[in-house]
Formats: sequence, C-alpha cells, structure tokens
Amino acid sequence: MFAAEQPAAESGPVRKLSDVRVDFSAVFDALPTAYLVLTLELHIADANMAYQRLVGLSAADMVGRPVFDVFPPTPASLSADGTNTVRASIERARDTGRIDVMPLVNYDILNPATGHVEERHWAHDQRACARPDGATQLILQRVEDVTEFVRERAGLQAERDRGSEWRVRVEAFEAQMYAMAQELRLAHEARNVVGTRLHSVSSLALQRAAAETVEELERIVVGQGLRILGADGGAIISPDGEGNWRATLSEALGKQVLDAYASEWGVRDAGCGQSGLVHDRGPTGKRLVPIQPERCASTTIATMVRQSGPQRTRRILRVEETSAGGLVLDRFSSDARGALIGRLDRRGRLLWSLPKGHLESGESFEQAASREVAEETGITGTVIGALGTIDFWFVAAGSRIHKTVHHFLLVATGGELSDADVEVHEVAWVPLADIAGKLFYPDERALVDKVPAVLLDSA
Repeated sequence: MFAAEQPAAESGPVRKLSDVRVDFSAVFDALPTAYLVLTLELHIADANMAYQRLVGLSAADMVGRPVFDVFPPTPASLSADGTNTVRASIERARDTGRIDVMPLVNYDILNPATGHVEERHWAHDQRACARPDGATQLILQRVEDVTEFVRERAGLQAERDRGSEWRVRVEAFEAQMYAMAQELRLAHEARNVVGTRLHSVSSLALQRAAAETVEELERIVVGQGLRILGADGGAIISPDGEGNWRATLSEALGKQVLDAYASEWGVRDAGCGQSGLVHDRGPTGKRLVPIQPERCASTTIATMVRQSGPQRTRRILRVEETSAGGLVLDRFSSDARGALIGRLDRRGRLLWSLPKGHLESGESFEQAASREVAEETGITGTVIGALGTIDFWFVAAGSRIHKTVHHFLLVATGGELSDADVEVHEVAWVPLADIAGKLFYPDERALVDKVPAVLLDSA
C-alpha cells in the first residue's frame, strides 16, 4: 500500500510523499491497540498482532473463518432474551455505516493455553470501511480488554457490600438471638405450666376414680378440673335422680351469684371452714351445718339443691363390660396383611383401630372375636392365638364402666373386605409391617407388636 500525495499547509512548501513507500500491513501490526477486520459476511479478514496476543490465537488460526465460530458466545455472554449483543453491534455498524460503540460487555472466550473458557470483559467499537462510492466493504473492530478493571471495581464494591452486609447480618443475628431467648423463656414457662397441669390431671384422675357419688364427682370437676383448664370459675347443674336439680358452683363466680342461688335454692356446702345452708324438711326449711375440713377441695365450691321431695344421695353405679376382637391376617405369614377398620370421631377424623365388640349370650371370647371381625371387616377367620387384653374406665349415663377387651390373632378363611357395618367408615388391608404406624390407639399398637411371636408359636 502507498500513501496518497497530500498538500502541506499554505504557509509552507508543498511536501510530496509520492516517492515514500508505506507498508500499511506493518503499521497495522505495530498498532498497540487490538484491531479485527471482518467481511460483510462476518468472516475474519485480518487481525493485528495486538489482537492476536489478546486472544492467544494467530492470524492463520482465524482468517477466513466466521468470527462467531472462532469466538462462540457462552450463556453468560448473551442478554436476558438470548441475544448476542456483540453480533448485533457489528451488524448495526455494517448496515448503517456508522460507528457502534459498546463501552463494556462481558464476552467469555476460550483460553487456548488452558483449554478452559475464561471470564473476559471488553470495551470495543465497530466501524464500517467504505468504498469510494460509499458502500461498506469491510468492518473494523477496535477491542480493549477491561477484565482487570471490572474485577477491581467489583472487588471494591464487594468490600463496600460486605461491610454493609455484615452490619445487616449482625443486626439480624442480634434480633434472632433475642427472639430465641424469648422463645426459650416461653418454652420454660410452658414446660412449668404443663408440668403443673400434668400433676393436677393425675391428681384429678385419682380423685375421680375414688368418687362414690355423682355429687362428689361434680364437686371434683368444679373444684379441680376448671382450675386445670385455666378457668376462673364455673358451675354444673344436673338432675339428682330424685326429681330435683343440683347446682355445683365455684365461689369465683362471685358473692352476688352465690347469694342468688342460696336464697332460691339453699346452700348445701358453702366451702372450706365455713357454714352453709341446707334444705331441710324441718319447720324452718333451712338450718346451719358445719363443713368438715377433710371434705374441702382446694377451690371453694358450693353445692345447692332445688328440692321437690325427699333428698337422697345417689351413688355412681359401677359396671363391668367385656368385649372381644382382634387382627385377621390374609395369610399365615410374617409378610401378611391385616384388616383394619376406620371410624370417624366427633371432629371428623378417620381413626384406624382393630375390630371388636360385645360378647353375645353364651359366646366364648374366641367366638365373639371371630364374629366381630367378620361383622366389621367382612372377613371370616380362624383364631390361632391370643394377643392380650386391654382394659380402661369411662363414665356413661351416670355409670362408671370398667371395660375389658380380649384380642386374638386370626387367619382369614373367606369373605371380602366390606364396610357395611354402620359403625365402620372404611376397611383396608394393611401390610403387617405398617399396621402399628397406622393404628390410632397406643395400646393396640403394643398388641400388634406381639404378632410375630404368636405366628412363631402357632407354626
């Protein structure tokens, strides 16, 4: 390439360069700034030495190849919508003939020396090289590697962010520690409350078991039960079985309430260490009686009766009940399935249990167990061994009932699963290994743990 003749300034003599030979290829390679020359099809036409050193490739490795085959974009180099912004900038310069500047762009490239893609940041611009008629014939890209600058700036920002972040984290940690301390304090308080209530519940249960009359049971519930629930006061009004109504009130309801009942009904027992009024059949209808300290509950209560005839104390009736049931397996095997029944409780929860029911006249425990299993599951079976008994107490219809349930292990002989029994909501075969985890009642789970031993003894 040769330089064109250029006129000198008017004040000086004309300097002619027509005889000066300029090697523009050498000038191009000597430029300290990296340059890349592209064709209109975005193939690499040339790259100066600064560019070759920058990317670690020789001109022979690049010339003639599509630029984005030599430098394919990585996912980090694309915009959020997947656009290659470098390609878009080059095409704008080519199509418009104007310079397109990209002051800062992340475009990672392969390092030939290591074989790994490295994070790189660039500042570059694209400009069209026009022919004499103004049409674009080549595209010149000027490139500067600003990776270290970006990293340094990010490091400074990170330092500032870390300082701010640490302040936020310290404040958050202090707030968390305070919250945890509060939770720990509340947990200790709750544990103390639970411990106190468990002790009170145990004491209440013992007193209930010792109650001989409904009246004594009501006094226990009002005097102790309400306090366990955290209630300040309450009352129970119930028929006494003799055509009268009995009101058992805690003194926490207030003097006005107690006086109102006392004037209308008459006080039978006005609390610890006090005297009270009792309805009497004598001439005055009321008389004062002392209250024995040993009969006092820890919470002062009053029992009042509205009479319509002679009054007698009614004892709670104790009833013994016996039932039988068990677990029926679909086969005699340690990997068998057992039939369980599901019943809905008052809150609509499905609770799984073993089938069982009352003995009928003349039945043995085994016969009753087989019949109840068949009625509640639809599966007939043969008893192969006893699993054990469960007994518990409950109160129903004014009676304290002691119920004993005898459980047996059965192997199916026929039938199909059925929830036709009106008390059963659902019936299911459950793998033996999963039955304990499905049963709702802990005492039934303990019985199922005996199944392997029963199977072994019956083999």
